[in-house]
Amino acid sequence: MAIRWGEPLPLDRAAEQMAPEQVQALQLARLQALLGRAEGNRFYAPRWRAAGMGAADLRSLADMRRFPLVRKADMVADNKAEPPYGTRLQIPAGAIAHVVETSGTSGLGQECYALSARDEQEIAEMEARGFACAGARAGAVVMNTLPMGTSAAGVWYYLGLKRLGANVFEIGNYPASRKIGFLQRFGCDLLVGTPSYIQRLELAAQEQGLSPRSLGVKAFLVAGEPYSVEWAQNLEATWGARLFEQYGATQRCMAWACEHGSVHGGERGTLHFLPDWGFYEVVDPASGEHVPPFGVGELVVTAFVGEATPIIRFATGDKVQYLPPGHCGCGRTSGGIAAGAVNRYDNMIKIRGLNVWPDAIDELVFRHREVAEYRGEVYTDARTGTEEVRVLLETREGSPCTPELLQCIGREVRAVVGVRVEAVANPGDSFVGRADDPWVKRSRWRDARATQR
Repeated sequence: MAIRWGEPLPLDRAAEQMAPEQVQALQLARLQALLGRAEGNRFYAPRWRAAGMGAADLRSLADMRRFPLVRKADMVADNKAEPPYGTRLQIPAGAIAHVVETSGTSGLGQECYALSARDEQEIAEMEARGFACAGARAGAVVMNTLPMGTSAAGVWYYLGLKRLGANVFEIGNYPASRKIGFLQRFGCDLLVGTPSYIQRLELAAQEQGLSPRSLGVKAFLVAGEPYSVEWAQNLEATWGARLFEQYGATQRCMAWACEHGSVHGGERGTLHFLPDWGFYEVVDPASGEHVPPFGVGELVVTAFVGEATPIIRFATGDKVQYLPPGHCGCGRTSGGIAAGAVNRYDNMIKIRGLNVWPDAIDELVFRHREVAEYRGEVYTDARTGTEEVRVLLETREGSPCTPELLQCIGREVRAVVGVRVEAVANPGDSFVGRADDPWVKRSRWRDARATQR
């Protein structure tokens, strides 16, 4: 049967369309097996004992919330206490087939995770299922702008794409201008990168006098950064390509946009969990309970892939919106999270006593199609001692940064977020073209108050 671009391959469709009671039974069985194997793990066992829990106490999925959470700081401390793999390693060192590290961009240190050959194979299956939704298949030309290194994304993407038989170009270490040359020369069915780096490539194309549409990209797969619906729609219109997204973490947590894409019907699409590969919770940080449908909470993951280093109730620190099973309408019965809306709890900024989430300002700024990028700054006015907020705007080529635009954005942010901002045109170098690193996570906001104290 011929499959059109953008339709999913018939890969694990039975697992994706299981009835809810089948999903629950499968997850409970896999959780019980996972906890049974980790009963003597030197990292988890003392934590469970302190909480009065053991593997035999897991009799329902709800019982998982009685097991303690672990966080990044716990993993980093474990790696330091018993380097390099920590006390959570439960296979002989000679059986390790692959090692990945987190980026360390949070400032809390790098986690190190060992994987067995079986873990690596199962990760390839997880990646393949999501890439298939975005249209990757045998012979598809895929340009991966993420560099290959000890971080998980570049290598794991390669494994999943090769599992599908795709023709993968690893162009992550080349400058943007050369990446454009690859797109021109070979074409591109799927372009992989962060949202901000896709913008960097758009600028690079324009610098060469090229329209992004002329490069023939059919689809994008983005990860690593939030974005607004308007930003996604502008991207699709500018390139003439569809946008897909993966949520991924080194802790083997994945969620993928289905064939409906990241934006569908003018609304955020669903990043579907893979219920046969992990147990996902979206937890209210205050109560520890799972949030209701469409509620916002912290994503907590227990990975079924973990022969070498188990991941059990890892609190990601990611703020997500939970979308219940059946919300998408694509036929998948798993729940998920809203596309483009993953943010960090530690990204919240307190301004004049108000809790301000940068993604709320993203939504307002990118409603204006003429805006290409912006940067925000919170600082203390040296004269008055008051906290002030400045938003520097950069507009697209051919779209002037008019006083009307600046005033409009200032009014909208004040009305919706409740904070007065000064919107001004960016006086310096382009935000989009400043860096050529394809895997630097964008940080739009700078809090200068700490350096002024």
